[in-house]
Amino acid sequence: MFLSVLGGTLFECLVPIFGVVNFYRQRDFFAISVCFGWLSTVLFGVAVYAADARAMELPLVTPFGLDTPVTHDWNYLLSRVGLLEYDIVLANILRGAAVIFMLVCLISGAWLLWNMRDNNGK
Repeated sequence: MFLSVLGGTLFECLVPIFGVVNFYRQRDFFAISVCFGWLSTVLFGVAVYAADARAMELPLVTPFGLDTPVTHDWNYLLSRVGLLEYDIVLANILRGAAVIFMLVCLISGAWLLWNMRDNNGK
């Protein structure tokens, strides 16, 4: 059950990481910077959800209809590992990582665009 609940968030984070690896193999460095921006937005969303683990105030949705019971993923995950009281700390760590990845995206993307402009002008 634990891996099943973790799977959604894990998959959501692994897809942009897979993109980084894939584009690195293709030597497409601008696409890599875009993937870091994508990962950043994913982590910001995960941070919002993780921060709500104790309060459970966010409305949860399910594709299976209104009668289906819905589990708050991060409440379940953090409760199972005994870290529920650290939900805000975890959310802040995720937000910090998201900020770093967004800075990597913006700085590397700007640097690559600047180099492309310089190379086209010569």
